[in-house]
Amino acid sequence: MKQNKLIIGITGLVGSGKSLVSKYLETLGFYYINVDAVYHEMLISDISLKKQLIEAFGTKILNNDMIDRNVLRNIVLSNDNNFELLNKITHPKIYIKVSELIKSIDGNIVIEAAILFQTGLNKLCTHVWYIDSQKEIIIERIKQRNNLEERIIRSLLKKQEYIEQTKFYCDVIIKNDNSIENLYAQINLTLMKEAE
Repeated sequence: MKQNKLIIGITGLVGSGKSLVSKYLETLGFYYINVDAVYHEMLISDISLKKQLIEAFGTKILNNDMIDRNVLRNIVLSNDNNFELLNKITHPKIYIKVSELIKSIDGNIVIEAAILFQTGLNKLCTHVWYIDSQKEIIIERIKQRNNLEERIIRSLLKKQEYIEQTKFYCDVIIKNDNSIENLYAQINLTLMKEAE
């Protein structure tokens, strides 16, 4: 891996604008790794992961021999022990998969992951950015984007409080409460500083 290669980890709450920032970096030539997408692909293609999940949560998570993400999500969100068990199974595998991807890429990389610190992926990054946004703005964004009730959004944000704590360990906090031009200006300024 080249020493001057930038690997920027992007984290933050649901609806904070992680994808927006990551996709902008992609337009600047960064290779974009979306950890959610990597995980979803692993649920389909990783036989050992599938076997471990069936052993842990039973065949009820299957639909036509494929893991039903919605069923798995409901099982996991309904019970803290199940949540911890899922993380124990998936996080090391996600870390290995993303590590392999990074090694195969020649150039700058952006890794988008709400669970960047929980998976240990922050250790693979040269810089970590936290995308911060006011809760009320996040709620309005998710209402419009996902058509969810406010109480469900608030419950989801409550479950993500552990992610919010990671902002204190990040190199940069990018505020996404203003215009998209303001957001891009912050990104450009931060990249200039990190390139120095």
